[in-house]
Amino acid sequence: MADIIGIIGIVLGGAGILATAIVGIKIFQKQQKADEKTNEFIKEQHEIILKEDERKKTIKRFYVSRIHSDYKLFEKHYNDLKQKIYNYLKNSPDEKSWLELKGLIDGRFFGQVDSFVTITDDIKQIVPILNNPRLMDKYSLILDFAGQMKGYAKELSENKHYDNTEIIKIEKEMDDLTGRLKEFWSLLLEEVDNLVYESGKGIVKITTNL
Repeated sequence: MADIIGIIGIVLGGAGILATAIVGIKIFQKQQKADEKTNEFIKEQHEIILKEDERKKTIKRFYVSRIHSDYKLFEKHYNDLKQKIYNYLKNSPDEKSWLELKGLIDGRFFGQVDSFVTITDDIKQIVPILNNPRLMDKYSLILDFAGQMKGYAKELSENKHYDNTEIIKIEKEMDDLTGRLKEFWSLLLEEVDNLVYESGKGIVKITTNL
């Protein structure tokens, strides 16, 4: 009888161990499936982030390319103005040089500035997806730039008898304005070239060439 009881005890003990092992295996399998689902979810989220960054990158590149074209065109107009200023300073008080400078300002430059200001429409299109907080409201800089630039140009156009020192001073103010514009442009290019997002593996940097 004791032997039978012993055997039964052994069988029950073995069954308990087996049951525990089965439960452990099932828990492990469930945990594995849960981990797989979690990893799959994380992977899907990374893919969504990548696609969204690519979409933003495409939008930014489109508008920044257009802004770049307008910027380079205005830069050419401004260099033309500086050449006329240089000619006037070189030949001052030559009447012809002053008339050429005045004619450029009154006949073309004011309109060229007004045309350049329309880039604010393109800048506004990308403001919601800009990463750099320093660029969020910078499109207003263009309006301020245009007003001041036209003001300085008007001074040159309406004051025939400015001496060279005063003209050089005005030109420097205009150069300072365009310098701030170039700084804005550099920040805008960085915004396109350095699209950054957070991933499960840390910071990922997407670099493109405009």
